[in-house]
Amino acid sequence: MTTPDQRIPPPSPSSPQDGMLSFKRLLGMAVRYWYFFAISIPIAMAAVWVYHHYTIPIYHAQATLLFKGTDERVMPTTNIIGGVGLSPEDRKIENQTFLLKSQRIARKTIDRLDYGIEYYAKGRVKDTEVYHTAPFEVVIDSLAPQLLDSEITIAFDDDDRIHLTIQAEGGRLYRYADHQVTGSSGAINFKTTLGWDVPLVTPFASFRIRKAGTGSFAGKSYYVVFRAHSDLASMYRGRLSVTNYREGSSIMFLGVTGPTPEKLRRYLDVLCQVVIEHNLMQKNDIADRSLHFIQKQLEMIADTLDRTQNLLLNFRKNHKITEPLNAGKQMASQYYELDKQRQSVALRSYYFNLLKKKLVEDPFSTDFMLPAFSDMNYDFVSTMVTELLTLNNEMAEFSAQANDTNPYLTALRGRIAVARDNLMVSIDKALESLAIEDRMLAGQMTGVDNRMDELPDIEKEYLRIERNYKLNDAIYTFLLQKNSETQITKASNSPDNEVVDQAVMGGIVSPNKRSNYTRALMLALAIPIGLILLIEFLNVRIRGTEDLTHLAPHLPVLGQIPHSRLDGQNVIVNSPNSNIAEAFRSIRTRLNFLSVDKPVKVIAITSTNTGDGKTFVSMNLASAYAVSGKKTIVLGFDLRRPKMTELFQLDNRAGISNFLIGQSALPDICYATSQPLLHVMPAGEVPPNPAELIGSSHTAELFEYLRKTYEVIVVDLPPVGVVSDGRLVFPFADALLYITRFNHTRKDHFQQTVRYLADEQIRSMGLLFNDVELPGQGYGSYYSDYYVKG
Repeated sequence: MTTPDQRIPPPSPSSPQDGMLSFKRLLGMAVRYWYFFAISIPIAMAAVWVYHHYTIPIYHAQATLLFKGTDERVMPTTNIIGGVGLSPEDRKIENQTFLLKSQRIARKTIDRLDYGIEYYAKGRVKDTEVYHTAPFEVVIDSLAPQLLDSEITIAFDDDDRIHLTIQAEGGRLYRYADHQVTGSSGAINFKTTLGWDVPLVTPFASFRIRKAGTGSFAGKSYYVVFRAHSDLASMYRGRLSVTNYREGSSIMFLGVTGPTPEKLRRYLDVLCQVVIEHNLMQKNDIADRSLHFIQKQLEMIADTLDRTQNLLLNFRKNHKITEPLNAGKQMASQYYELDKQRQSVALRSYYFNLLKKKLVEDPFSTDFMLPAFSDMNYDFVSTMVTELLTLNNEMAEFSAQANDTNPYLTALRGRIAVARDNLMVSIDKALESLAIEDRMLAGQMTGVDNRMDELPDIEKEYLRIERNYKLNDAIYTFLLQKNSETQITKASNSPDNEVVDQAVMGGIVSPNKRSNYTRALMLALAIPIGLILLIEFLNVRIRGTEDLTHLAPHLPVLGQIPHSRLDGQNVIVNSPNSNIAEAFRSIRTRLNFLSVDKPVKVIAITSTNTGDGKTFVSMNLASAYAVSGKKTIVLGFDLRRPKMTELFQLDNRAGISNFLIGQSALPDICYATSQPLLHVMPAGEVPPNPAELIGSSHTAELFEYLRKTYEVIVVDLPPVGVVSDGRLVFPFADALLYITRFNHTRKDHFQQTVRYLADEQIRSMGLLFNDVELPGQGYGSYYSDYYVKG
């Protein structure tokens, strides 16, 4: 036996190389299960090819807009009158972005496009939209209801007959004249045959089909689908993306995706046109309202001017008077100027009262104009009107897209309420000032009028009529001047937006071939790896030396015995040049390193459970020693299930059990074999109490005799994980060879048994991996080829 310092150390934690060893093992498993990858990769690649072949591609189009924003908080007074510019809030990039994606702008864009009827060419696998390339055109009756979102099949048997089929479970009926849903239909199963330009009139569809192309139509099949403009606007609004060139930049990229490239390009071009027109319309809207107010005043003043002019001419004719005296003329001129100023005050008061009335009736209205007769004294009112109009326009835009609980809308309503209250206070202050000015002018006019009463009656009446005429003429001239100024300002307005780049196609965005093939390849690799990991996770048996080093890192692995496909159990004799025979010769050499102070003479062989190949290893290891020239004996110490007797055909021969009970002498149970230096000692008859027999003093006598007689003793013990018989023999052994079998020995049983042996301080123990499935040609095969071919 060996010294105490050669005892088995207790199990230690896994070494840092366990992860690398596990990776190597998984790599080996991947090689072992190569057919998983050979199946999954072609299937994945084929699936992606089929997907790309039969999937309708999605394209992307892009246009570039420039928004000319400003950071000014207040516009100049000269611009307020004519409405040449929008407020800074309207020109902010955030608001413009929201405007571009608003339902109103999308609807205006769709209304200008011919997207209400979609044409599709039927294919064997997928259908393709044919925009402006269909050989026919469907001309609808815009006043009649049309069935929405259902396929209307149009097939051609020849060039003159059109077979039309409508099958639907029901749907909405839509009138294109006013873009209204007029009701719904029930289930429809309709078929008919038409000629070119022959009207089809039904309760659910009214149109005619007009030839738009040349060539033969025979055998071709198409279908059309009617779409509501509101649905199309929502769809394209959802597809639209608005991105800034960079932070702080006023250049915006408009992008839209869809299956029809030409439709995408046209949508963006028309959208940009609508946005620019909308911007210019908003700028002109304020000027239009001012012009409307001025023109209404001109109509009223023109009638009064005509009457006063006729009255003055008649008075001159009847009284033979051309002009009053100098004193009267001076008083008349003074009275005229005061009256002119008072009329201007009245005109301003009229507008402010009108504006106040609109604010009271509808605080969120956008239907009022900026002051057309403002001056420096009332610029603050103009500024507040501009701010309120801007907020109300913003409210109209956002309320159409968001619900009432939206936080931004709530905050916007609060700002409008504050702006309205401030404007009401400003109007009241302006009206008070105008009232004071009016009273002052009225007093001055009363003084002049009293002095004029001293004039003769004819001259006084003449001055009164002339004064009214000149006053209306001056007001009319003033209104004409304001009308011209506003017209010029409106004509000089230009949009704040500019198209930098027209819409261009950006290519296919879906399906992405490169990305999909990459993902398919990753999935084709991931699935087999997942299966391998699952197999590994569910595996409870030892399948590699990595398992041994992980479960028992304190024990050396002396070697691996490849799986044998040779005839006969004794491969050393029957196949001396095989890789299995070479493996046993290698183990024979390594066993000497288990003991450093004395040669290994008694080798005990055991395992966890039955079927691990102990007897096979014992016989061939003993044969390997005998071939090397050492006198060797192999003992069948498994008294419960003796196998050695059967292998060496020693049935009904006395053996170890006979010696232990005193029936046979040791020399009588040592039998020669076909190998000159190899003997065998069978188990003998199966006793009822093998543990008691092995534990007797006769066992020590047996090993003492064998040590003197033989150079090598190989002991085939029962499985130590099942019975304790083998433990009684351990003290007599110089080395313990523990057998594990590939894909047979359970990990938990092995680890538990080895732990028990470590607790029992078993010395000089090594592991042997038996029946290993080696991929390809290992060293043993090379060794065999070397001897056979050499």
